Amino acid sequence: VQTCALPILFGGSMSSTSGIAIYNTSTGIIQISGGTITGGTNNAGISLQKGTLNITGGTITGATYGVYMHASNASTFTLGDDDGTVNSVPTITATNSTGKGVSVGAGTFNFYDGTIIGGYSSSTGYSIVGSVTGLPNGYSVSKTNNGSKETAVLSTN
Repeated sequence: VQTCALPILFGGSMSSTSGIAIYNTSTGIIQISGGTITGGTNNAGISLQKGTLNITGGTITGATYGVYMHASNASTFTLGDDDGTVNSVPTITATNSTGKGVSVGAGTFNFYDGTIIGGYSSSTGYSIVGSVTGLPNGYSVSKTNNGSKETAVLSTN
C-alpha cells in the first residue's frame, strides 16, 4: 500500500508477497495500534520516506527491514507511548541474517515500548541501525544476541 493519507490499522493483517507492505511517500500520518503487517521477500514491512509513523500495537515483519526510515527525508517514527509504563509490545522483526529491525537513515526515532529484532552476522547486530532520539525517562536500549538474531528492548538505567 502506497499512502499519502491517514491510514489507521487497529487489527487484521496486511501483507505483500513481493514488495513493501506499507510505503509512505508523503507527509501523511500512519497510525497502527494492532494487527500484523508483513513485507514481501527481500523487502520492508514498512518504508517511511516522509511523514509520521506511530505504532502502539501489533507485529511488523520484513525480510530486509522491519521499519526503514529513508536517509533523504526527515520523518518521525514513534514506537509505543511515552506514558511512564514500558511494555515489550509491539514487535518489529527483520528476518534476514543481516536484516535491520529498525533502520534510521534520517529523522526522529522515539523508542518508548516494544521489542525490535534484527539479524546478527559476523559479530554485528542489526536490531537498530542508526540513532534513537527519544527514550522513556530512566531507560536505555539493551541489546542481546543469540548468534543469529539481535534483540533490542528497553531496560532501566
